[in-house]
Amino acid sequence: MKRVRFSTERLLLRDLPPAAAGRVARFHTENWHFHRPWEPLRHNDYFTERLQRHLLRQERRSDAIVHLWMLVDERSAGGTPRGVWRGSTIIGSITLSSIVRGFFQSCYLGYKMDSRYTRRGYMREALEGVIAHAFGPLGLHRLEANVMPRNLPSLELLRSLGFSEEGLGREYLQIQGTWEDHLRMTLIDPRSRKNAARS
Repeated sequence: MKRVRFSTERLLLRDLPPAAAGRVARFHTENWHFHRPWEPLRHNDYFTERLQRHLLRQERRSDAIVHLWMLVDERSAGGTPRGVWRGSTIIGSITLSSIVRGFFQSCYLGYKMDSRYTRRGYMREALEGVIAHAFGPLGLHRLEANVMPRNLPSLELLRSLGFSEEGLGREYLQIQGTWEDHLRMTLIDPRSRKNAARS
């Protein structure tokens, strides 16, 4: 997968190299209590720099995933993004996974936030940028996010971004050892409908 990097008003979104594995491992470790209600059980290895380095390498080699990290964008005095990751703070991540091309052009959307940076509009800002990138340069047609019904903040965010509820996936994912129902939330690029109508 080509390396991806773009800016929003306050953030730099980009994939990270294996050299950033220590910082990624710290992000997961420091936020595990916050993420745990919505995550599968994780082995202790998941929180190590070694495993995160391996995962970062795999992601860079794959055409089926784009994993973007949300960094507080450091700007020069003139307001130009410096586009660096060293020294910047990781405050979240957004993943476009299981990307399927051909007649499907679809993927799954996942995201997580540093608990210290919630309620500031960062995730909405980042998702707006990622959606534009997914429907623009990546050429995708459909995004699907699956959310547990009790995760109300996440559902509210997706609905505010135009996602629609398609149905309930019964016992969809095993979260903390329990098979949990998830609501299927989808967003379709309206421009692709127009292009299909013209063809």
